Amino acid sequence: MVGVPDHVFSEAVAAFIEVRAGHQLDAEGVIEDTRSRIAGYKKPKYIYFVEQLPRNALGKVVKTDLRALALANVSG
Repeated sequence: MVGVPDHVFSEAVAAFIEVRAGHQLDAEGVIEDTRSRIAGYKKPKYIYFVEQLPRNALGKVVKTDLRALALANVSG
């Protein structure tokens, strides 16, 4: 999850999900599932499904790449 600019709350949550082969998810289902598990302000406003999360040489997720992807999709 990364933060992206929001005109109402100044920042919103964008979640990136790697879907396993043979599984299907939809954005509304993910948001609904998070509603009972986390606080409302932590609930993602944007959901992006990706084949693979960008990782560095140590295997850690590169959040700057995710933020750039989210900004490109939110703005455009």
